[in-house]
Formats: sequence, C-alpha cells, structure tokens
Amino acid sequence: MKRSRFSDEGTPAKSTYEPMAKRDAVGFLVTNLLALNATIEASRAGDAGRSFAAVTSEVKGLAERAAKAADEIKTEVDQVNDAGRTLLNLIESVDESISRFDFMGVMVAGTVEQQQSITHRMTSNIHGVATSALRVQELARSVRDTNQSTGDEIERVEDTSVQLNKSSTELGSRADRFLNFIREAA
Repeated sequence: MKRSRFSDEGTPAKSTYEPMAKRDAVGFLVTNLLALNATIEASRAGDAGRSFAAVTSEVKGLAERAAKAADEIKTEVDQVNDAGRTLLNLIESVDESISRFDFMGVMVAGTVEQQQSITHRMTSNIHGVATSALRVQELARSVRDTNQSTGDEIERVEDTSVQLNKSSTELGSRADRFLNFIREAA
C-alpha cells in the first residue's frame, strides 16, 4: 500500500487529548476516592457530620459532572480527529488525482510530439511525391513530343518511300524504253 506523505499521527488534537484523558481519569478517581473517604468520615461523625455529608454529596455531583464534561470533550476531540482523517483522505485523493493528471499531461505531450514528427515526415513525403509527379509529367511531355516528331519523321519516310517507289518505277520504265530503243537501233 502506498505510504501517504500526509499522516494523522501526532496531530495537535491527538497529542493534546491523550494527556488530558489520562489526567481527567486520574482526577476523576482521586475525586471519587476523596468523596468516598468524606462519606465514610461523615458517617463516623454522626449528626455532626451531616453538613460534611452534604459537601461530600456536592463534591460527588461535581465529580460526575466533570466526568460527563470530560466524556463530551473526548467525543468532540474524536469528532475533530475523524474530521481531520477525512480531510487527510480528501487531500490524499486530490494529491493522487494531481499525480494522474501530471502523468496524463506527460503522455499527451509525448503523443503531440509523435504526431508532429509524423506530420513532418508526411509533409516531406508529400513534397517528394509532388516533385516526382512533376518529373513524370515532364517525362510524359517529352515522350509525347518525341512521339509527335517520330510520327512526323515516319510520315516523311513514307512520303519518301512512295516517291522512291514512283521514281524507281519510272526509272525502270525509262530503262526498259532505253533498252528497247537500243535494241531497235542496233
């Protein structure tokens, strides 16, 4: 069990009450013994001891009232001690709650720090992806331009091929006519 830094041992009410209770108990016993002794002496004195017996009776009554007052004081001191213990328990509870809130604050700060780190990495990654996307876009544009110029070159090659084919056919036809002309002339 966790040892509290608060303690009800040695509280002023407790340290005051214990000697008072002992003193009151001793005083009550002494008073009762004196009253008993006075009663015995009054009985021995007979009629002459009647007034002494009245005083003795009064002393007994005072002793009983003093004992009753001491009990009431003890009850009040016990109530003060109970209230003090309740207050200490509340203080300990508040102290534990503060400790838990401190721990939660540390946990939240750590989580926020992790989240900031992750956000920073995500931002860097997004920047890298954006840069790569721009490069891909430039490459696509270059490929498109290359395809366009390749298409243009293919058309020229086809045109040239058609021209060469016509020229070849015409040259073949002229060569045949020339050879026929030479054969006829020979």
